[in-house]
Amino acid sequence: MSSKRRLSSLFIFLCLSAIIFSSCGAPSTSTTPIPASGAATLISEAVQAAPDPNLAKVQKMMKSMTLQQKIGQMLMIEYNTTASVDANGNPTASVSFDSTDIATLFSQYYVGNFLVQEINGNTAQPYYGTPDLFKTNLTDRIQASATIPALIAIDQEGGLVQKLEGLYGANTPAAADMGATQDPQKVKGYATTVTQWMKQTGINADLAPVVDVGNTDPNSGSLMSTRMFSSDPQQVATYAGAFIDGLQQNGIIGTLKHFPGLGTVGSDYDPHKTLPEVTSSLQDLNNSDFVPYKTLIQQSHPAMIMTTDVRTDAIDPNNAAELSPKVLSYLRNTLGYKGVVITDGLYMGGLYPTNYGANPTSAQLAQVSVQAIIAGNDILEGASSISDVQAVQSAVEQAIQNGQLTEARIDQSVQRILLMKYQYGIIK
Repeated sequence: MSSKRRLSSLFIFLCLSAIIFSSCGAPSTSTTPIPASGAATLISEAVQAAPDPNLAKVQKMMKSMTLQQKIGQMLMIEYNTTASVDANGNPTASVSFDSTDIATLFSQYYVGNFLVQEINGNTAQPYYGTPDLFKTNLTDRIQASATIPALIAIDQEGGLVQKLEGLYGANTPAAADMGATQDPQKVKGYATTVTQWMKQTGINADLAPVVDVGNTDPNSGSLMSTRMFSSDPQQVATYAGAFIDGLQQNGIIGTLKHFPGLGTVGSDYDPHKTLPEVTSSLQDLNNSDFVPYKTLIQQSHPAMIMTTDVRTDAIDPNNAAELSPKVLSYLRNTLGYKGVVITDGLYMGGLYPTNYGANPTSAQLAQVSVQAIIAGNDILEGASSISDVQAVQSAVEQAIQNGQLTEARIDQSVQRILLMKYQYGIIK
């Protein structure tokens, strides 16, 4: 062998060695041996194994957090700012931020997340009824109160569910109408417009799009009907994918919902009042309801997925999905989702079978919240008062003391939440 060839071989060996050693300590993405095809595959695997660049920052932050502060990051509160209502119960006027406990919830109870609800008077005059007033008097005030920058979310799907209607009008079509355009770029354009509204108002997360699969005819008797993109799961994946890409590529957190699926549920089974049941086989679920999740988890990397109030017999016939470790395990381990899982409203009547339709007490909400954490959820939606938050925090602390939960389990969720906040620029 010539000296030039020896030097060339030595250089290649050193380069490969550097790549191998630089990836030591990073999580492995495969148990397959490294092929002998050269450095290209090795470099690809090293890149895939690279940890999140914000992980060290998050772990450092968490070391200084108390347990109460960690639990606070897992709570998404709603808060009623209504001063008066009309004959139909719709808010006609709002109270000022200083007349609420919102600042206290974020500064003293360390709440991490807020859900804007039009029905709660959060977009009503005189304090919040224009985009500028809303941002100045609500979202900016929340962020000023928060110990860690807050995730501020809204349900802005389009059609029947567009909670920014009070500020911008009903300007986004329903999912069924978006799907009917057969134009993913047009759907992405609708979502891009939504991101502009959200940035103007200080909202950083959308609890959309819906990826349920079912009959979109408004006369079909389906619970979701026009809120779904299509009855074809591949079409749902296409148009929901365009919508969530329009959100996330413009810096707004998107959310796939409602896992495991409400597409086959009839309109007589509203989860706000009862617990719907899905009797589809696991094979049918994999061929329909789960197709959009399988596709979009890989292609669009949704920041959040929402679990919901439904009993899915093929996975767990005994528990509501968002309270089921089996359902969360299927989402995490079978479908491979690693991001933040958020519950649907934990106040929904379907979760309280002895008291369907009634608002739960703080103590009842707290116990359901513990079940939701045990199941594997990260963000708990539903507390709406200081008493609710106190009850949930106390119940979680008690669950850790009696061995139902561990602080390490809490840390898993908090790490995912904080990494998401870094990724989307909520934490700078």
